[in-house]
Amino acid sequence: PSHASMMTGLNPTAHKGRDTGGFVLAGSHTTLAKILERQGWDTAAFVGASVLKKRFGLDQGFAVYDDQMPKPAEDSERRAGEVVDRAVAWLGSQSGKPFFLWAHVFDPHLPYDPPSPFREKYKGRPYDGEVAYTDQQLGRLLESIAKKSPQENTLIAVLSDHGESFSEHGEYAHGVFLYDTTLRIAFLLAGPGVPPALRVKQQARTIDLLPTILELMGGKTPPEVQGASLRPAFAGKEVPTADSYAETLFSKLN
Repeated sequence: PSHASMMTGLNPTAHKGRDTGGFVLAGSHTTLAKILERQGWDTAAFVGASVLKKRFGLDQGFAVYDDQMPKPAEDSERRAGEVVDRAVAWLGSQSGKPFFLWAHVFDPHLPYDPPSPFREKYKGRPYDGEVAYTDQQLGRLLESIAKKSPQENTLIAVLSDHGESFSEHGEYAHGVFLYDTTLRIAFLLAGPGVPPALRVKQQARTIDLLPTILELMGGKTPPEVQGASLRPAFAGKEVPTADSYAETLFSKLN
């Protein structure tokens, strides 16, 4: 559901994906990949877990959607290294057209089992080991992107679908409660139009990813999108989200 919200700018109540496994993103929805594909971009996705297999509808707009897992099981995953290997190979085949690349890594997720040498370095802290390993692999991907596309022409977004709980509020992992432990995530942007070293303090949501990317590239956001571009926040202005409109209306009524 969270990835569907990132790709469409819609809340789960609108895109109807309310759980993992039993829901499919309808083809009637406009995804970021669809928008860019229609504009002539090369589009590719490389996913790290079976929860994002193409049968769930997230492949819409991607000319390449690599969801090959090491085994056919419903809970299968592949390490970040393999995801990055495939993404880097695809990058090397690009001829110079604009491209949209989605690399999804699943390692900082149950079960926690980092590879060596991270297993040994973070003994007793396997989650930290998986984070460190994933960080290394994402660094490798970013290095490959920098060689392929100049920094001034490249927009990079790094974010996750949820946070992880370690027995806070009686919950282990995620999926039961709605506390900040699992709702708050890292959300990083870098590239043209994004001021360096700026921290946006007002609430930013995953549904804001699509409209933010489109505005930074000079495009238009589909009218049905419920997210809002975060670009005003880069200049210290308030982002006119639906929540802020509701608060304004409520204050006027009272």
